[in-house]
This record gives sequence, structure tokens and C-alpha cells, in this order.
Amino acid sequence: MKPEYLAEFRFYEELNDFLSPLQHKRTILYRFSGHPGIKDPIEAFGVPHPEVELIIVNAESVGFDYQLQADDRVAVYPVFKSLDTKPLLKLREKIAPKPPLRPGRESRKTRQTHAYVGFRLSLSQRL
Repeated sequence: MKPEYLAEFRFYEELNDFLSPLQHKRTILYRFSGHPGIKDPIEAFGVPHPEVELIIVNAESVGFDYQLQADDRVAVYPVFKSLDTKPLLKLREKIAPKPPLRPGRESRKTRQTHAYVGFRLSLSQRL
């Protein structure tokens, strides 16, 4: 039989919405054997990994490739709206801004929005 280990997880802010009410805003113990990737227990708790922006394990930022160890203390944070976390990020690449569209060109989403608005206007004019 493989030895069983424990790690402590804490989820912050809106990530608690994915947890059961008894797990909200408190430390949750996770039992495991071997060394699973950090993404596995996060998703086992019900939190989709695209909702996670920052993972701190034992006071250090880690990526999804981190292998969970016995007695790890894990803090999981959602996407921050007003705090610059770029120096800490290990999960998302620093993405360069997209170059602007050439003048007179619209994005696909803009074209779809304009088509929808035009359709709604034509419906309202029929009434």
C-alpha cells in the first residue's frame, strides 16, 4: 500500500463559489499518494483551472507543472482585477498586446455585433 500524504489548500475570493459551502474561506485538507500535479487537486475540489491566476505553495509562486509534496500549504487565487501580479505569475504567459487592426478593418466579434444590432433594428421596424 502506498503511503498517504496531506496538503493544505485555501481558495480565495470567487473561487469559493466552486466549493461546497462547508469549504468556503477555510483551509481544506487534501489526502494523496505519490506526487500529483497541482492542477489535479484544484480540479478535484471543483475549481476549473482556467479560473486560477496564481498558486502559492509554501510562500512561492508555482505553475500547473508543480508536483504536490507532503505537508504543502497551497493558496489558490482567481484572476485579479486591480492588482498587478505579473512579477509573480507562473500560470499565464506574459502576452504582448495584439497589434491594432488596419484602418477600415473590423474584428469578427465587431462584425457579429453589428450584424445582430442590424437584425434587431430591422425586426423593430417591422412592428
